[in-house]
Amino acid sequence: MMMTKLGIISGEILTLLEEKKRPLRFKEIDEYIDEPRELIDMSLGWLTREGLTDIEWENDQDFIVIDKHIHTEQTTN
Repeated sequence: MMMTKLGIISGEILTLLEEKKRPLRFKEIDEYIDEPRELIDMSLGWLTREGLTDIEWENDQDFIVIDKHIHTEQTTN
């Protein structure tokens, strides 16, 4: 049950990144996805381990999430 929920949230995160076509801060993801923060964090961790997203620091305080597929397309065009 928990793995299914994390899979659904992970899909929502990827969809959001594809729609926005830009890196998103954790706060932005929280605003769009109506799920507990700990489940969003676990889903982001899974996506990062699978190599689908990167998580980076910006200004030494804010995390941003980058969809690796979209980021790669933008840098090669």
